[in-house]
This record gives sequence, C-alpha cells and structure tokens, in this order.
Amino acid sequence: MNTLSELENLEKIHHIIKIRKRGTPGELANRLNISRSCLYRYISKLEEFGAEVVYSRTGGFFYYKNNFEFRLVVEINAMLKTFGGKNFFRPFILDGGILHL
Repeated sequence: MNTLSELENLEKIHHIIKIRKRGTPGELANRLNISRSCLYRYISKLEEFGAEVVYSRTGGFFYYKNNFEFRLVVEINAMLKTFGGKNFFRPFILDGGILHL
C-alpha cells in the first residue's frame, strides 16, 4: 500500500464499516470501483492495524467487532532551499498519526 489513492480507499472502507453501510461485498466493491478481492485486501490491511472486521449476512453489512478507530493524517511541509541566491520550495511528505507512510 503506497499511493495516496490507496490510503483514501482504506479510509472510505473504514467509514463504510463504521457506519454499517448495507450491501454485499460485491456491491461495496462496485461502489468504490474496486474488485471484490481488492476490497478484502483492504479489509486485511485494517485487520493488520488491529480491526476485527465481521460481515453480518442477516444485516447485510460489515462491522467492527472491537472498538476500532482509523485516522489518516498526511502533513505536507515545504522546506525553503536557496540555490544561487534564489529561493525554491521543495515539498516533503511527512507521516503522522497512526498510519506511517
């Protein structure tokens, strides 16, 4: 997992699980424009972070069995660099919060 869009998908899936949005795994994957197997890879990643994810067949939704929170924080700092008397900004992406990039 290495791109910002993948991290955004992970955050969307967390939100779907948190609010217990109804839908089969296939429907949720279609809603996110990803494959069903990709959805399960994202869920596995959440489980690596400590989430206990369960699918309720009777309710038709994913939910957390434990009190799991996921927060993505991305901070971008511009560092001033001087080259030949001119100032240039060089962006650096720094990690923060729970998830390390």
